[in-house]
Amino acid sequence: MSEPQRENHTPESAAFAGRRGANSRILGTIVALVAMLVTVYAVEIGLLLREHWVAYSEPKLALTAPSQRARWLAMWKAAEDAGAPFDERSTAEMFADLAAEGVAAYQPSYGAAYIARRLTLDIDGVKVVPLGGISRAHVLFCNRDGGYLTYESDEHGFRNPPGLYDSDSLQVAIVGDSFAIGMCIGDEDHAAALVREAYPRTLTFGIPGFGPLAIGATLVEYAAHLEPPTVLWFFFEGNDLDDLEREMRHQLLPRYLEEGFSQGLWQLQTPIDGALRSFDEQEKGRLTPGQRAVRNLRSWKSMMLLQNLRLALAPLLARSGAERAPFREDVLRQILQRSHDRVASWDGRMHFVYLPAFERYANPQAPPPHREAVLRLVDEIGIPVIDVHRAFQAHPKPTGLFPFGLSGHYNEAGNRIVAKTILEALAARP
Repeated sequence: MSEPQRENHTPESAAFAGRRGANSRILGTIVALVAMLVTVYAVEIGLLLREHWVAYSEPKLALTAPSQRARWLAMWKAAEDAGAPFDERSTAEMFADLAAEGVAAYQPSYGAAYIARRLTLDIDGVKVVPLGGISRAHVLFCNRDGGYLTYESDEHGFRNPPGLYDSDSLQVAIVGDSFAIGMCIGDEDHAAALVREAYPRTLTFGIPGFGPLAIGATLVEYAAHLEPPTVLWFFFEGNDLDDLEREMRHQLLPRYLEEGFSQGLWQLQTPIDGALRSFDEQEKGRLTPGQRAVRNLRSWKSMMLLQNLRLALAPLLARSGAERAPFREDVLRQILQRSHDRVASWDGRMHFVYLPAFERYANPQAPPPHREAVLRLVDEIGIPVIDVHRAFQAHPKPTGLFPFGLSGHYNEAGNRIVAKTILEALAARP
């Protein structure tokens, strides 16, 4: 019988087998990467084709930022189901229609844009970041509940009746973001206006898009000049901590963490008005987010950079919390401590008004984070808390306190609860 043939396990054959295995693994990796790229770009092309369809079949939606279309469609549907009128014009169309009527209209403020884009104004060779709006201007609000609203700004570009700066003594100052300005709520129905019914000399210095650092800066530049006995700090749990992260990246705004820093904006309103009017003209010449999306349909560079895919994923990541900014507890503590001490320096008292987000009630299993940490921090500083969440929680349907039961700002009923909670807390204080 012949002996079985022995395998040749020479060093050369082993090396060859090793190289062949390594090459196979490299080839497998390359195939997997190519398959992944093909899949990703197939999705990008699909989204791009969808944008083509929107641009040519739904021109109204083409003017809206892709990330906001689902919300707008939901609002239109809710308005239709409720039998309520809904103005379908975009903000850009509203500005154009008002201009055609000979009305010069402006945005509530440009401070948030300057902060987000890290811009400054140059006034007599000095760089400043504006915090108020254009004074005595016709301001166009957003469309949040089916119709656009307008108002006339005050002497420093905020949403207040004229003449309150000249009153003998201010009673209440409100600082905060869009909730403090009463975003897209009528002049008599937003929280600040309702507080003003009980305290007639009430000024709100609310500005859309502001976070804690800009809010503290607004207190320094405006409220501190009037030394009100009561300051209401509006804190919105939905995005104020995210806004703080963006504000810390601005070249000038973090200087408000320095003791005694001020830009002297109170005295600069006239040059600020001129600079902001010029900025407004530039902004109106820019493409809206929706128009940029339509333009990008014809851009190969846009497709190569996966712009449509990134736009589609952005709101999903935001809702999941994956893109939430870190909680800068030390910075928030410094801002609030310094603001509290400044108000106390004129024998005033600051109250921290905690405003809940829609998501806390729509998805109770995943509410906005850091509530307990923020309230603990405020308590350690010694700032009285007015917790609007408790009042909303007691409502039979908290989501009904938002326009059409959708995420966003509060509706009239929600604003009434905010004002009622504040007034009850102020009446009960020692």
